[in-house]
Amino acid sequence: MRGFLVASVSRGTRGARTGGTGWVRTGRSCRRAVLEPWAQTYIRNMQDSIPIRRLVCTGRPFAGRSVRGRVPVGRRGRQGCGRGAGTIVAVTSSAHYFSADPGTPERRRTISVELAGRQVRVQTANGVFSPEGIDKGTGALLSVVPQPPAEGSFLDVGAGWGPIALSMALQSPAATVTAVEVNERSLALCRDNAAAVGAGNVTAVRPEEVAEDAGFDLIWSNPPIRIGKPALHALLQRWLPALNPGGQAWLVVQKNLGADSLLPWIRTMLQQRAPSEFTAERADSVKGFRILKVSRKS
Repeated sequence: MRGFLVASVSRGTRGARTGGTGWVRTGRSCRRAVLEPWAQTYIRNMQDSIPIRRLVCTGRPFAGRSVRGRVPVGRRGRQGCGRGAGTIVAVTSSAHYFSADPGTPERRRTISVELAGRQVRVQTANGVFSPEGIDKGTGALLSVVPQPPAEGSFLDVGAGWGPIALSMALQSPAATVTAVEVNERSLALCRDNAAAVGAGNVTAVRPEEVAEDAGFDLIWSNPPIRIGKPALHALLQRWLPALNPGGQAWLVVQKNLGADSLLPWIRTMLQQRAPSEFTAERADSVKGFRILKVSRKS
């Protein structure tokens, strides 16, 4: 059975313990559902679709049923919703690409992509971010960032299967590139892809494996916005201050996912951490994406 969340969260619904409602569709049936707090966050943090392992609902026709498949977000009515009610009470969200364990059997595939002006063949898999290829945000970032220095210590935060880290490494083979990722499947793919394209200067690790005092001359990142604002802020607080003097960070954030409000927050955070040390600006806009640039004084 396949299940679909087909509406964003709405607030203020009478009788909803969490103040949020959505729509769930299984087969040809579609019913309104009261959303638990995790479900509201789950929807807000999704832009496209995320694989799930288990979605359990109460109330007919969903009582006790497990729904497996993908959960695309859309608008109410687009799927032909009918009447009825139910409450989503449980989901196993370990299949999220931003979780350590995707929780589903791995199915790898080989794709051809262009990285650093070269056509290369890499592997992706289910349970990771953008398994179909280079996502639009990463493509926007790579189309704007200047040529990286010939050498130095580089960082990719939220590396996925490796498109940003590999691009840095191929352009600057004398540099050391650290690819940080929490998803174990993505880490394995990034390592294998680095070996496949001859990028021996890439090291893919979990965040806790990076020394607290490590510094970086260059950071490129398509940060995982869908992890939610508190987690995103914690991520940026961890890595942006790690810029070495004279270093730069380039981030891509979709405009409609809060890029314009994130920039002033970054400025304030860095000013509090190191007064007058950093500048943050919007460097460019590409097809609905903001390219943010953070610089540290030499």
